[in-house]
Amino acid sequence: PALVRDAPGSFRSEWTAAMLMAQQGHDPKRAERMLRRAIETHPLAGDLWRDLARQMHAEGRYREAADYYWTSWRLNHTYWIDAQHAIEDGIAAGEVDQAAARLARARAFWRESPQLRQAAADIAIARGRPLKAMTLRRLVAWEFPADYPNWVLTADAALRAGQCTELRRSIRRIRDLKPDYPGLWRFEAGADSLECP
Repeated sequence: PALVRDAPGSFRSEWTAAMLMAQQGHDPKRAERMLRRAIETHPLAGDLWRDLARQMHAEGRYREAADYYWTSWRLNHTYWIDAQHAIEDGIAAGEVDQAAARLARARAFWRESPQLRQAAADIAIARGRPLKAMTLRRLVAWEFPADYPNWVLTADAALRAGQCTELRRSIRRIRDLKPDYPGLWRFEAGADSLECP
């Protein structure tokens, strides 16, 4: 608030005011206008583009969110999570081919990263290839074995692919890491419906 008061008109004060407004749930349209003004002043600030993308995502404006996340990643290729979000929001907007093209461009900078593997898995799910998605998600889960969300994603793909062995292994990992995970019942019911041993 002090920055907004003491430096009116600067891109940082516009940015800060917009984020304060968004965090408090006040006037998202005004917050968006302020972010856009800040970007006009300083268009090479990747963090600004990311914050605008987050706001678009929160409003369900996935196509715009994908474009803004992608811009953020293009401004700083170390923000792999922005490339992943651009691909995920592209899929949510129904633009699977563009998401796949963005994945290929991101891989030109860094062949493999957990974020790009997850993005590739999301594309595989969108294209009806759950076995490929399961394989990619399992690689990430093995890389970060203590992170239960990766096992949740692996279990989801295994269930879609009808792969009992991986589904049971993922269920065990979720149960060990997060026994109160609320979606665990869905995977257990899926394993029962597949008649997994």
